[in-house]
This record gives sequence, structure tokens and C-alpha cells, in this order.
Amino acid sequence: QPHPRPISLKNESIDLIDKRYKNVDLSRVYPETAKGRVAFMRAPTEAVMQAEKPGKAAFVVFPNFTRGAELTLRQLERARSFERLMQNAANYRQLMKPGFDTLCDLVEKTDHYELRYGDLDDAVACLVRLVRAESKRA
Repeated sequence: QPHPRPISLKNESIDLIDKRYKNVDLSRVYPETAKGRVAFMRAPTEAVMQAEKPGKAAFVVFPNFTRGAELTLRQLERARSFERLMQNAANYRQLMKPGFDTLCDLVEKTDHYELRYGDLDDAVACLVRLVRAESKRA
């Protein structure tokens, strides 16, 4: 079930997104947080308008930006992906069994990847290829 929400940006990504995408709506910048500079990008209007329309996940990607890194996309084992998703789900423990069942269903029905990149354009091109390949399989 879609759940559009603001996208958290930090440090250099704030300026990068603001310069690259002129139509995004950013919050003010919070300069001194535990994560450094932080701002929030409003969820795209189209995503909010389609929030009641269920979607079908095809894959889960864990992005990892490392300055100067070469692009690598490696498949993750389902157990490792489950663990990472569980750690990043803010309400997993509150949901108990329904949360566990939903996460199990997601992990079982999707492919899982870790994307390491040092250039945003390379990462976007990689994700576009992944989406296109999935579209051909579907």
C-alpha cells in the first residue's frame, strides 16, 4: 500500500536536489542536527494523488552513496534484506504479527539489491535499467 511521505535529505544532497530539480518543494534547512544539515522534500503530488491505489513491489534497493565510488549493484540474500528492512521499519515492533507477515510477504515476492554509487546520474541510470528489465519480465 503506498504511503507517500516527505523525503529526508541531508548535507550535500540538499543542494544537489535543489539545483537539479527546480520543481521540488523543500522545507527549510535544519543546520545542526545529529545527522548534520537536514531538509525535507515534499512527496510528489502525483504520488499523493495515487496513495489509495495499491501497487506491486518488484524489488527493494538499499542505496549507499560513497564519494568517488564506482557503481556496483549486488543482489542480497532475502534473509539479509529482511533484517535490514526490519531495522528500518519505524513501526515494525508496534505492528507485531501483521508487520511480520507483511514484511515476509514483501521479501518473498521481491528481488533485493544493494546499490553503491558515487555519482547520482550513474545510480539513476542503473535504477532505470532495473525497472526496464523488470517490466520486460512482468
